[in-house]
Amino acid sequence: MSDEIDHDGGANPERITPYVNAAGLKHEIEAAKELASEHARGYGFTTINNVILQSHEEANGVATVAIYACQDLTNVDLRDANGVSLVDDDRADFVAYVAELKSDSMGRLVVQSNKYWPGGGICKH
Repeated sequence: MSDEIDHDGGANPERITPYVNAAGLKHEIEAAKELASEHARGYGFTTINNVILQSHEEANGVATVAIYACQDLTNVDLRDANGVSLVDDDRADFVAYVAELKSDSMGRLVVQSNKYWPGGGICKH
């Protein structure tokens, strides 16, 4: 959903609400405002690969899952209104994260946190 919001130049960032907690929504809205103010748009799609389960538990009908994931940005670009890329030439193509997800009242896993994981061992090819 984040990629779609970027493709639309930051329009309607609230679309991400079912997938993130309040902090994630706030972050997405701020990023969308910045994108809109720069008249920029995203191109391409992020993919996730090399996912490894770190932990999981279930208590009182709520599941909590933590994963290590490698985010592949090789096909993602951000361009200004003139079509000029805003991505630094030295941007990493693969970024490792540890993410925590928790089930909501509908049983969907919602991202609670998504933090950069230094070392990026999961992204080594």
